[in-house]
Amino acid sequence: MIVRIFRVRIHQEFKQDFEKDFDLISLPLVKAQKGLVSLSFGKVMDQDKDEYVLITTWENQDALIAFCG
Repeated sequence: MIVRIFRVRIHQEFKQDFEKDFDLISLPLVKAQKGLVSLSFGKVMDQDKDEYVLITTWENQDALIAFCG
């Protein structure tokens, strides 16, 4: 298995749009990928940061490459 950790920082003025679009578009897209074992998404607990993390686990390297290159 392979674990991929994706971190992103969002400017405060885009935070609401980011969260909505991530829930409606990005998460369903990732969940539909062949070879995905698990997915966790959340916000970093530090209140001064607008940082999010997406942790995915994949069956193998081929599955991950098929998803994100």
